[in-house]
Amino acid sequence: MKAWGLTAAALFAAGIVQAEPVDYSTTPTHTFVHAEVLHGGLSTRRMRFNRAEGRVTVDRAAGRGRVEFSVQAASIATGDAILDAALRAWLDVASHPTARFESDTLQFDGERLRALRGTLTLRGQARPLAVAADHFNCYLNPLFKREVCGGEFIAEVDLGRWGALPNPALGGASTITLRVQVEAVRQ
Repeated sequence: MKAWGLTAAALFAAGIVQAEPVDYSTTPTHTFVHAEVLHGGLSTRRMRFNRAEGRVTVDRAAGRGRVEFSVQAASIATGDAILDAALRAWLDVASHPTARFESDTLQFDGERLRALRGTLTLRGQARPLAVAADHFNCYLNPLFKREVCGGEFIAEVDLGRWGALPNPALGGASTITLRVQVEAVRQ
């Protein structure tokens, strides 16, 4: 479920065209990974990972960059302590406390970041993952007096590819939609 990290880095590419790589770091109070799953075909179960962080390097003029994003799997929260404990066991957070997304493939449409292709490491297994940029933007933040970029990234994750069997607590679903909200400050 740390595929969310993949989206964080991509967000930072929305600023003014740069002649060289620019580094950004995510802000902990504005960066979260949300997960959604269709629960038994009835309703959408929503969860949030409360601890995620990442770094992004973007060279907009060259149309390339790098994203490194990690999520603490034990920070999952559904609003139901029993379900949270079951999901932590299902994610095997004792053996694999961190999920990571890394990408060197940022896809631009002109100067706008549109997608990322990278690797999600979850439950100790690395698999390719595609992430779409739903939206993102950059601006000069008057509080920080630095450029801040942010947006939302979306990925469909078939957890069976990472060895997670369908979970009865999630209505037997194994495909989860990840929505990563990210804000990052230029370093």
